[in-house]
Amino acid sequence: MKGRRLLRRVISAGFVAALLHARPLEAIDTVGCYAAVDPATFNHAGLTQLTWAADILEYDSVPANPNPFRLRIDFMDVGFMGRGFGASDPYPFMSITTAIQNVGHTFTDDSAADVGTFPGLGLYLSSLQAGLGDNQHGVALRADPQAFPRFGRVFQNVDGGGFSGKNIYSRQTIGVPSAARPISVRWTVQKVGTATNPPLSLSKDILGRWVPLSGTFVIWHFQVAINGVTTDVSDYYLPIEKAEYIWSYAPLTFVPEQFGSASQILQAQKSTVRFSDMRASDGTAVYPILDWFLSYCIDDQAGNRDPHYGWRTDGVSLTDSVGHADDPTASTRTVGTRFALGVPSVPEPASGLQARVTDSTVLLKWVSPTSGSPPTSYVIQAGSRVGTSNLANVSTNTTLTSYTANDVPDGTYFVRVLASNAVGASLPSNEIAVSVLAGCVAPPVAPANLTFTLNGSTVNLAWNASAGASSYVVQAGTTFGTSNIAAIDTGNALPSLSAVNVPSATYYVRVLAKNSCGLSPPSNEIVFSR
Repeated sequence: MKGRRLLRRVISAGFVAALLHARPLEAIDTVGCYAAVDPATFNHAGLTQLTWAADILEYDSVPANPNPFRLRIDFMDVGFMGRGFGASDPYPFMSITTAIQNVGHTFTDDSAADVGTFPGLGLYLSSLQAGLGDNQHGVALRADPQAFPRFGRVFQNVDGGGFSGKNIYSRQTIGVPSAARPISVRWTVQKVGTATNPPLSLSKDILGRWVPLSGTFVIWHFQVAINGVTTDVSDYYLPIEKAEYIWSYAPLTFVPEQFGSASQILQAQKSTVRFSDMRASDGTAVYPILDWFLSYCIDDQAGNRDPHYGWRTDGVSLTDSVGHADDPTASTRTVGTRFALGVPSVPEPASGLQARVTDSTVLLKWVSPTSGSPPTSYVIQAGSRVGTSNLANVSTNTTLTSYTANDVPDGTYFVRVLASNAVGASLPSNEIAVSVLAGCVAPPVAPANLTFTLNGSTVNLAWNASAGASSYVVQAGTTFGTSNIAAIDTGNALPSLSAVNVPSATYYVRVLAKNSCGLSPPSNEIVFSR
């Protein structure tokens, strides 16, 4: 139970990289703990029913040595918002867990007689709030004994400190899935109603005595179906002030675990997990699960958190991210466990693109996207006008967030970056104008096709760029050819300018291109009044 407790505490908010409805994951080689995104389209505040669905097509785990190993796949981490606990620490939760491990190790709450019964699927229902009395909620568990032969265990106060007030546990051996015979998992949580003074024989105190529940309670019902066989967790009573609505976290999570002493740190090993038909429903609409998140699983006692490892150790004991120490006699950790997960969506756009020009060399730098599927390379686009790529469309073939172009001809380039992976390219980053003037020999030619548009007191000017211009000077006067109203250096090579709060008058306007050799002749002159 300790592993599940740690998981619940450290996988919170957030999640990332993706899967469309009825589409299997394409395998890539990556590392770490992952969680699936809770569709943001849910109205959590009013959510009284939540159903998840997923088909397991394949999994494998091949340990690098005989030390015990398992890859835990946890389905449906669902909480209920409780007053005073906060959105990041809901009062209870249910976790439906598939544990994949080699023969020779069991769950920490299993006996030696259970060795070799996995891969299996267990159902766990816990109250994870420190100091919570066991008589504050009750639950009844029902399951098909043929499908769930080990069923109905109750763990009370398992850590000795009141941290887990109650756990309900059931398990089914699920066998080996394939694309032809997937393991189909469907699970639903639903608000049934409210009740006052629920029946006896629902809750025991830590001494094993039945405790009557008094007050008004929200009644919740859970149903889990594996290939059509169901387990019901019904009559789950929560005090009404502790159960306002459903809040779901991480409908699907991957947690690598390895077991041994501090001297038995294991090397990297690869596992493959493939899913399809991943979706969620709030009772009225169906939503695909669209993203995964590289999640933090554990930190060391120095506060170091690394998303690429399932467990970290200080050599003596483990501590989760909120300070709960694990059993100091069994230092449990994972080092370099590798997953093959999917990248079924294009990356989010890069940002912060900037350039540095030295003679004819241009250095581009940008910031990689912080959400969405990770990019495997970037595409540099450059054009002679805003939004075009007629001059360059080059893949960097690397995840580095910089690019150097040498021997760039003189001119002005409009540049943007696209993040790319096997699925496709992102939307473009911010666009910048880059001017290269390796050896100025003359002023630029005059800008052409100066035009204007009016929008109230805002005037928008646009013109054709002049090759080699580093900036433009916009002149405005009260008569033809004069600049007694304004002479503005734009300070960049963009062929446009917007002026706001322009007073009512008649304006004669022209534009000159500029470089280190001087100014060009003026463009065509326009006249407008406002």
